[in-house]
Amino acid sequence: MYYFISKSNKLSNSADFLHENKHYQAVPHCSYYACFQLLKQICIDKLGLSENEITKYGQEASEGTHAFTVNQAISYIKCRSEDDSRIVESEIGLLKKIRVRADYKNVEIVPNQSSAAIELSRAIIPILNKYA
Repeated sequence: MYYFISKSNKLSNSADFLHENKHYQAVPHCSYYACFQLLKQICIDKLGLSENEITKYGQEASEGTHAFTVNQAISYIKCRSEDDSRIVESEIGLLKKIRVRADYKNVEIVPNQSSAAIELSRAIIPILNKYA
């Protein structure tokens, strides 16, 4: 049994809690991973990939596990809805940029950036839930 959907819900709730309690720096991380868990669920359930295969193919393609997972899930969605895939692709890219800034750069995440991360995940998650 996979717990990615449950993890996604918990991470999304955590992002809201952190934002409400002014812990803005951690919000983009939770918001991004709330989406990533669903992308992974799509790869496993709909594409039949194992977690080991996702890691292996991501490394072999030299794009990394995250990019591989995102690209595979978006390709799956695109076969079903061009509009949904376009939204996910665009929004996940923006969300990842905020997360990378929050996690790896020597910057402070301010309230509007934290809010933006939550808004992006709220645009992405309902779409991913349709396919997970």
